[in-house]
Amino acid sequence: MSALYGFELGDDCSSKLALGSGKAGKTPNGLRDAPGYIAGYQAPAIEGGNASSAEMEAMQETMAKMKKKRMMAHGQSPGKNLLMTGFMLWMSGSGLNIFSIMMTGMALWNPIKSLVSLNSSFAPFRDTEGLMQAKLMFVFLNGVGLSFALYKLAQMGLVPMRSTDWVALLQTSQAEEMLSPIPSISY
Repeated sequence: MSALYGFELGDDCSSKLALGSGKAGKTPNGLRDAPGYIAGYQAPAIEGGNASSAEMEAMQETMAKMKKKRMMAHGQSPGKNLLMTGFMLWMSGSGLNIFSIMMTGMALWNPIKSLVSLNSSFAPFRDTEGLMQAKLMFVFLNGVGLSFALYKLAQMGLVPMRSTDWVALLQTSQAEEMLSPIPSISY
């Protein structure tokens, strides 16, 4: 039977105790050991000096790979929401109602909030190789989500896209001569 951290795996521990296997003993304060606990077992110490340098290097390499994998997963995380965001924006319609405004606001706010907190969200990965690649992927995917929201705003007519939206800013020309229906007579 394999033992991990002082516990046997795969057996019904209570039946062993009932049969009197003798593995459960009394602790110094008079309490019984936990079912399945192997008295005197010590897990191999990796950082305690008992591990060889090859084991330490292998462990550090494994930890670095796991950290890089987590970092890349964090960089790809905005992409998981793109399909749902696009679907919700499409389902909300292009009219100006509370549901479409809330969906568009959410689609606009979430990428902006993620981009503002970019450095703090990647802070645990400062010393990891490939950090810039993960950050660029994170920024790109949030930019795609932001473009979904901007496209929706344009479809709703809230972003000035056509020349008619800017007519109020055109300067009006002043008339060079004035015509009046009554001629003025001077004496």
